[in-house]
Amino acid sequence: MTPTAAPSAPDASGTDSPMDGPGTPRSSTSASSAAPATTAGEATDGASDATAAPGGDDAGPSPTAPAGSPSPAESASPGPDPSAADSDEVPRPAPPGIYDYATTGESQLGDQPAQPLPAVTTLEVFAPVNGAKQSRRRDMRGADGNGSVTTTMMEHAGDGTWLTGLLLQTTVEVFGSQFTDTRDLSAMPPALIVGTELTVGDVATFHLEGDDMVADGTMTFTGREDIIVGTTVVTTNVIDVDITFSGSVEGRSDSTWWVRPGDLLLVQEVATSEGSQGSVTFRSSSESRMTSLTPH
Repeated sequence: MTPTAAPSAPDASGTDSPMDGPGTPRSSTSASSAAPATTAGEATDGASDATAAPGGDDAGPSPTAPAGSPSPAESASPGPDPSAADSDEVPRPAPPGIYDYATTGESQLGDQPAQPLPAVTTLEVFAPVNGAKQSRRRDMRGADGNGSVTTTMMEHAGDGTWLTGLLLQTTVEVFGSQFTDTRDLSAMPPALIVGTELTVGDVATFHLEGDDMVADGTMTFTGREDIIVGTTVVTTNVIDVDITFSGSVEGRSDSTWWVRPGDLLLVQEVATSEGSQGSVTFRSSSESRMTSLTPH
């Protein structure tokens, strides 16, 4: 599962943020990509050897269906998800590869005209390290390279899935030049975000810090919902993700994720975010639905 985080806005003065180096949706509505938010730069899944306790190393990159996504009536004879485990809450890595999402929405920087999000966005799931640590990169950039990329680092353990870090990258064009802002946040401490036995109303909290930015969030399990992807019915856990950003970037992200139990593969997402960095404001809203359970 990859949060879409509130994008940080590069300094409009024409210089990059001093940092070099993962929003997601509310049922009615992705950090721009938000639970902790996203960027342009390449993210890697360079996780080091796993340790006994979750945390530390990288592991790599989240609904009302958006326009263009199949409706139940358009999906012929939906069947159960063949990849679902017998005990679907057992923590496990998601199958690696790149997944596509039909997406609608827009983003806006300062007083510039709002820009539509690309019709197709992606989630790249990296191969797990030592069978437990996995990174997932949510890419909301358009063909021009502008937009957000959020990489979420997590670790699967016997008691659930732990959040260990987020890499937020945002690329924008200011006064004719392209700038990328990168924020590398670490969970302090690693946070158990999804346990093995969920009850409606369960709430998990997390705290991340890095690169002059702080993200405090809550994840609330609100129930289950069946989502049709192609001709397959996927039973999902519905999780509301609310994040507040402070430090050099101020703002918030409100999202709802529909994720597959166990591996937390993002099936559908609705997200809004807004905030500011200095005198520059930003906002975004998006709706995304997976178009195929088979990665490429």
